[in-house]
Amino acid sequence: MLSNFIFKNETSTRLGEGAQLQLSRLERQHSGKYACTVDNGVGPPIVTEFQLQVLYPPEITVERSWVHTGEGYRAELLCTVLADPPAEVLWYQNSFPLSASERVTMSVRGNNHTLLIANVQPEDFGNFTCVADNSLGRARQHVEVSGRPGAARFTSPPLARSRTSYTLSFSVDSYPPLDELRLLYRQLAINESFQQPGRWHDVVIPAPEPAGSLTHRVTHELKGLEPGAVYEAIVQAKNRYGWNEVSDIFQFHTLGGSHSVHADELSPMFSSAVTHRMTMFTVAIAFYINLLG
Repeated sequence: MLSNFIFKNETSTRLGEGAQLQLSRLERQHSGKYACTVDNGVGPPIVTEFQLQVLYPPEITVERSWVHTGEGYRAELLCTVLADPPAEVLWYQNSFPLSASERVTMSVRGNNHTLLIANVQPEDFGNFTCVADNSLGRARQHVEVSGRPGAARFTSPPLARSRTSYTLSFSVDSYPPLDELRLLYRQLAINESFQQPGRWHDVVIPAPEPAGSLTHRVTHELKGLEPGAVYEAIVQAKNRYGWNEVSDIFQFHTLGGSHSVHADELSPMFSSAVTHRMTMFTVAIAFYINLLG
């Protein structure tokens, strides 16, 4: 009587039948426990289990590639390392190896490697690198620790309450007080087939009073707008450590006009991610030209 061979993995997924199981293009996810069940119909089936270990070079992911903090506060950097054989993990700051100190501690919990900096000082700002090595290779990921403000987050609704004005609201995270805020906005000429942007208007917004907290909330009224028009805006903020990254594009529209756009019809002007990045680069250049001017 012929025997029936059935292979399963540790999730009980049936992988195949026959006296052999062949796995091609092995990846780390193939590691684990496998079971072969043999049954010839006489007596109970025989189950044989075995462990498959797939060796691979280190793979690193970071929780955040940009960590915002301030002097006197703390910064926590986390990288997750997967490797077999297990990897040796080291931290570097600006290409120099880090060692534990009174303010700097390093800890490991499972695959998570944490670098904690207490009572942050000016020399702690900069680029940090998590490097993992094993006999099969090396991997690295970079994290920037910065005192610059976080990117602005728009909080105002996309639909204005007026035909010719709009109150723009946004928040910015910054440990030091904000020194300056810059706003760029422009009108979009929209029809059924395309969106045509107008020229950017550059506005310097007075810095808000120190918030006494991490988050600074700002409102600014834009006047002299066209009725029933769609606009887009971006914001950049500065503190004593420098300018932050330009915010994402925010779209809003005014009331009235022959063509009224509903809030759910608003969409980013550029659907292509590459084009969007190019546009943001152009916007950033416009900012810095204005700054130099």
